[in-house]
Amino acid sequence: MNFIPLHDAKIYNEKNESMATFEWLTMPHILITNLEKKIVVVEQQHDKIHLIDFGSGSSLLSVELFRKRKEMIQKVTNIDYNDAAMKIACSNLDESMLTYLNKGIIQFHQVNLAIEFSKTEYDVLFDNNHHQDDNNTILPVMILDKSTLDCFLATPNVERDGKNASHLAYLDAATMLFNVYHVFEKSNNNNNTTKNNYCKYICCSYHEPSFLKSILSILFHVESIETIPRSDDKSISHVNINHTMVSSDPNFVYLYTCSFSNNNNNKSI
Repeated sequence: MNFIPLHDAKIYNEKNESMATFEWLTMPHILITNLEKKIVVVEQQHDKIHLIDFGSGSSLLSVELFRKRKEMIQKVTNIDYNDAAMKIACSNLDESMLTYLNKGIIQFHQVNLAIEFSKTEYDVLFDNNHHQDDNNTILPVMILDKSTLDCFLATPNVERDGKNASHLAYLDAATMLFNVYHVFEKSNNNNNTTKNNYCKYICCSYHEPSFLKSILSILFHVESIETIPRSDDKSISHVNINHTMVSSDPNFVYLYTCSFSNNNNNKSI
């Protein structure tokens, strides 16, 4: 696992143009309002939260949310296997956010989400310098997932030649979800399950509830499912987002809010 350092120079493509961030499914500003509401609910019980973006890539969603709600977010951790993508994200930070990057309040770490987390990953995520409040209480976490689970579900582990064909085609997706679950467990300070109820896993996905809700419910309590637009283009005629959508609809995606379930003791892969 590597810490992604700050580079003074921008990341450039072959045409010597500064490379822009890439956002899956929907732009950050569309999600911000929904996510702000969820942070307020947590903040009512705790001064601040630890925001973790699982599979952040070059996205600046977590940074933009921090920009809007700095008073509620103590630490932002972006983790992804693609260090080049995260360097693009770093290179697109403006001066106001670079200060927080240099202070370690905003961090980027290369982590393989498809491998079960070890002490190394947990030590990074739960660094005491930024993951505890003034009373030395471990902060509740809010984990963001903007289509990372979708990517794992879309790329099952199947060997082309069949010689090493896996009978656990979706092990990567399962491992990622267990990592989310165990981060919740680690965030549980001295078995204080009341506090752990305020940890949230926010999953933005193409998959409709008839498929994904049952999967998420194995490990988590699915608190709510919302539909949100992919674009703020006012020319879109069907703006009613309260009806059932299917993943083929190009204009909407689902936002699943999940919390820690106390009924999953001793779960393992």
